[in-house]
Amino acid sequence: MLIMDAHCDTLIDIAAGRRRLAECGKGGHIDLPRMLDGGMAAQVFAIYVAPEYLPGAGARQALRLVDAFYREIEENSGSLALAAKAGDVGRARAEGKIAAFLSIEGGEALDGSIELL
Repeated sequence: MLIMDAHCDTLIDIAAGRRRLAECGKGGHIDLPRMLDGGMAAQVFAIYVAPEYLPGAGARQALRLVDAFYREIEENSGSLALAAKAGDVGRARAEGKIAAFLSIEGGEALDGSIELL
């Protein structure tokens, strides 16, 4: 059986400096120690741009969250593996790691400009 969480907003707190993924119990619903204890196979980290960044700063905030995601993968490379497709979950499990996917919630990160895609 594979355990996967398809959505978390944890990157918001990480990017704001309020917590790190490796810190257990620092707020939020997930952290790396609990994910490992729970036998998680994969986690999808959402890029969510809150209304206070609109208009005008949505793309900048989204990039902050992307940076936080990659920083956490790098700092926790012994436990997390970057994932982009379903097959990456099996690869991560074979390495004893949790597959970490990145998703985007809504279109606010585009700041009204389709050209940013």
